[in-house]
Parts: sequence; structure tokens; C-alpha cells
Amino acid sequence: MPYNPGGYQMGVLSKYQYVKQPTDFYVYTFIFDVSGLDTVKLYVRQDNDGVNPLSDNHNEVFNSHRDHVGDWVPVDMTERDFPKGNVYNYTGNNCFANMDGYLPDQIAN
Repeated sequence: MPYNPGGYQMGVLSKYQYVKQPTDFYVYTFIFDVSGLDTVKLYVRQDNDGVNPLSDNHNEVFNSHRDHVGDWVPVDMTERDFPKGNVYNYTGNNCFANMDGYLPDQIAN
């Protein structure tokens, strides 16, 4: 499901009510390298003008005009155990019951 930090959610997860989402959020990724990993970094940057018009792609490309977006900022990601079988800590029906052996052991966030 697409998530828009600070925006509104509407749908089954919010019981079809408009719910303002928090501006803080987690970013998860599954990574693996046969040689191992010492560090994992997430690079983020801020949109300087707060708009993303269809007429340009400054927010979508890696190297862009500096007056539209800020510099890339590295954020260290940390390893944590991956909760096999219940990745969302969901207490209802488990749709992932037959996924054993296909889910990773660890997750970075």
C-alpha cells in the first residue's frame, strides 16, 4: 500500500475513515551479499519547494537541479531479526502461513 507520511489514509486499514498519518515512518529493506555486509545506508533528500509538478522530474532523478532538491543525506540502517511467519505482528488470519523457507532471517530498518 502506498504510504504518504503526513498525508491522509482512507480504506480498509483505517475502517474507511480519513486518518492523518504520522510524518515519522520506517523504511525496511531485505539485503544480502555472499561476502557479508558491514554497513547499510539509506540516502534521503528533501524537496526544497514542496511541490512535484508533472512538468519536470527534479524530484525523481538522482542528479537534479540543486534549487529544487537538497543534498543527499546518508542514514545508517540497523539490522534486526525478521519475525518469520508474522512480519506485521498481525493477530488476524495469517496469509503467510505457507511461506516458511522463503522469508529472510533478518531485516534492516
